[in-house]
Amino acid sequence: MATTYTLQPGDTLDIQILNKKELSSRQLISPDGTISLPLVGRQNVTGKTLEAVDAQLKSHFTKYFESPLIVLPLDKLTKADIAGNYFVSVADAQKGTVEVKTAKSLAEAMAWT
Repeated sequence: MATTYTLQPGDTLDIQILNKKELSSRQLISPDGTISLPLVGRQNVTGKTLEAVDAQLKSHFTKYFESPLIVLPLDKLTKADIAGNYFVSVADAQKGTVEVKTAKSLAEAMAWT
């Protein structure tokens, strides 16, 4: 019996809201288990399946437009991929989002701030 994969910090979702390109974004799941999207803000996704996150996002986006179609491809990273990286939260006041960026060095992380 196969187990269903659950999302973890360090995984990356390429969230696409069809016919709403301005709302689509690539999201690295932050160490606290969240992503941040326009309109719906921070969403906890750690420990959830892609299907559960799809339902969660549809529920939130339905408040803003009818029948949202969401595509959630997963780009899974291994612990080796995130070891030694720095994670920086970058706020976008215009979109009302916080994006988590990955830096390979402290200098690169400081450049994001």
